[in-house]
Amino acid sequence: MEDATPVLERQIDDQDDTDTQGTTEHPIQENKPKRKPNIKKSQGSKGQEGESCLRTFDCGPGLCCARHFWTKICKPVPLEGQVCSRRGHKDTEQAPEIFQRCDCGPGLSCRSQATGNQQHSRLRVGQKI
Repeated sequence: MEDATPVLERQIDDQDDTDTQGTTEHPIQENKPKRKPNIKKSQGSKGQEGESCLRTFDCGPGLCCARHFWTKICKPVPLEGQVCSRRGHKDTEQAPEIFQRCDCGPGLSCRSQATGNQQHSRLRVGQKI
């Protein structure tokens, strides 16, 4: 049966001719916390459609910052005939919209779409002023 006792190697240090047992010197590495790369957009670049934002200023041209579930993303500003949100008006509901849309573009107003006999449609579209 073989002896299971570990055998220490003897090494001679080349620099000062001293014996060391079973050790090899390695530089000690400090455990520094890794920094996350800075992923903020440069001040000149604006968010594209679907990217997160805090305010409309963060979005590119033709986009606004609107709520999507519990976050805000850049969404397209509606053109004439497209569905829009009428934010900031007293006659709208007070509950927050989960899927908010942008206000209409320049020269358009977000108004109820008159559909047949239903004068009080909840659907609003961009119409020329």
